[in-house]
Amino acid sequence: MPSPSLMPLSWEFEDSVLMLRMAGTYTPADLRAAIGAALADPDRPQLVGLVADLRCSEALATRTLGDATAIMGFFAYHAPSFGNRMAMVAPEAGDDTLLHMASVDLRTSGVDATTFRDIGEAEAWIRR
Repeated sequence: MPSPSLMPLSWEFEDSVLMLRMAGTYTPADLRAAIGAALADPDRPQLVGLVADLRCSEALATRTLGDATAIMGFFAYHAPSFGNRMAMVAPEAGDDTLLHMASVDLRTSGVDATTFRDIGEAEAWIRR
C-alpha cells in the first residue's frame, strides 16, 4: 500500500483541524469517501475547521462547474461536523476561479469559507 502522503487523497487531524490533502487526480466519489472516512473516525476530535490543501491537485483543472457545485454541496451538508469553517489552499500557479466560486457557494450555504494561496495563512485563519 502506498504511503498516505503519496495517495491522491489523505487526511489527518491536527489538533482540532481536519487537514485534507489532495494530489494528482481523483474522482468526486473518492473525495466524498475520504471526507466520510475522516468524519466517521471514532477518534475524531471536536473540529473547528477543515483545511483543503489543493496545491498538488491535478483534478482541479478538469472539474466541471457541476462537479464543483456537487462537491461543495457535500461539504456544506457535512460542515457542522467540522465547525462550519473551511479554508481552501489553491495551487500557486493556475486559475483559482473555481475555488473562489466554491467559497461563494459555501458561504451561501452558511459555511465560513475562504481561499488562500499560502498553507500557513490558511491554517492561521482556520484556527482563529
